[in-house]
Amino acid sequence: MGSCIIRMNHGMTGNQIIDFSSGKLDENTAYKKFLRKLEKTGKQFKIALMPDAHIKPKLESPSSAAVAIKDSFSLKLTSPSPNCGMAFIQLPFSGKEVNKETILTGFFSNFCQQIPLDRKVPVLDRNQVLKILKEGAEALVDVFGINQNQLKNYEFEGNIFKYTSTNPGDIHSIIPEFLIDLSQYRFGILGGGNHFLKFQEIEDIYDSAVAAAFNMEQGQASILFHTGSDAIGSLIGRIYTQRKKTSIKMNVRLLPEKLKFHLRQSGFKNIKKYFHPSSLNFSQEQELFSQDVLNAYYSAFNFGYANRFYIFDQIIKSLENVFKSTIDAKLLVDMSHNSICYEKVENENYWVHRHNALRIAPNSELDHNPVFLKYGHPL
Repeated sequence: MGSCIIRMNHGMTGNQIIDFSSGKLDENTAYKKFLRKLEKTGKQFKIALMPDAHIKPKLESPSSAAVAIKDSFSLKLTSPSPNCGMAFIQLPFSGKEVNKETILTGFFSNFCQQIPLDRKVPVLDRNQVLKILKEGAEALVDVFGINQNQLKNYEFEGNIFKYTSTNPGDIHSIIPEFLIDLSQYRFGILGGGNHFLKFQEIEDIYDSAVAAAFNMEQGQASILFHTGSDAIGSLIGRIYTQRKKTSIKMNVRLLPEKLKFHLRQSGFKNIKKYFHPSSLNFSQEQELFSQDVLNAYYSAFNFGYANRFYIFDQIIKSLENVFKSTIDAKLLVDMSHNSICYEKVENENYWVHRHNALRIAPNSELDHNPVFLKYGHPL
């Protein structure tokens, strides 16, 4: 089943619905409410829905969807956690070599020691946190000596600021101090919920030329893991706006820090935007406070890239510990599925909000990776 595209331009009557896997979109009450909410904003917008698109009761926008807004953005049109994403690792083994009790038990035992559910001792100091927020996965080349060659397979090369017109400037002015402190402990964390790490085996090859270009073979073992920007991401998404998903308990805990931070930064100006429970709170980039919102959001985005890069490195070390030899594992691709990007849609600039949806990078962004440039961006 194909994806659903809804085009809504002001001056046009009705919605053009190409396809929707569960029937006509205009018969779905939940979607009608969401569309009405967008229409009331007076914004020009476009929506793309994947076949598994659905409304989550505690989120303001559909899951498995992309919403493009002309001239402005809203944190509420994606997940509260920026740069939740996945990484795919190619292993130099067959599935049969890996699928052994001793190998799997040994690997996960070692991996869980290096990537615990929670940390009692910080893995970063404050300066390293600040460096990561500004430079993303690139910072780990200096901080931990991780091989930078793998970064060519990262979305935005692991540093979103390289592909935006924004600059984080003074991190202390856009991110509360308690989040910088917390991030020293919440780095190198896979996280809970639906985050995972699993071994896989390539069962079928559909295009042998593309598979060969990416060094993929039938029966080859691989690892897929899913995680994101952890506490700093999920909390930045709540510091700068009010989310339905935020529990009463979390609201109570955040309120003093949130008030203190925003009042110190701008007094009562724009304070309503950060606490309004129902408004989509659209922001335009040229507004000064909106630049702070974007820079904070993208700083947390960079933390997500660095977090997965660190976990990737620990996966390799855990494999080497089990196999007692150097492992030539490669990162095929690392991508976010919760993002806000300024990009061309049908030759016009839009803010595209993706919620559990991947971004296909255009050729103009793939010069750093000749294989991607020739064969396309892996998803």
